[in-house]
Order: sequence, then structure tokens, then C-alpha cells
Amino acid sequence: MVVVNPTAPVGPWDVKPTPTGKVILDFLKAKMPAYVKTGLNFVDVSDVVEGHILAAKKV
Repeated sequence: MVVVNPTAPVGPWDVKPTPTGKVILDFLKAKMPAYVKTGLNFVDVSDVVEGHILAAKKV
């Protein structure tokens, strides 16, 4: 069994931005009203694609 579970993929084609993209933009603009200690991991969407392909080859 192989499990792939990226939690916060981001990439150049986020159009709205996505909720994840909004968190990043708000942080960069210092517009975050609070900070929550969390284990959220941001990852480039191209790395997610590569990981899924490699995982599929393992099955």
C-alpha cells in the first residue's frame, strides 16, 4: 500500500487564489490577524505530480 497525502499544494496557476494561496499572500502582506502553530506543509504542485507518479509506479 502506498499513501500520498499532500496537505497544501501551491502552484503558478492558482487562479482565485486558492485557500492555501490566500494564506501565503496574507502572510506575505502581514495581514494575518493571528498565528496558529500547525503542521501544515506547503509543497509545489509539480513536486506533488512527481510524487504521485512515483507512488503509482510502486503499486
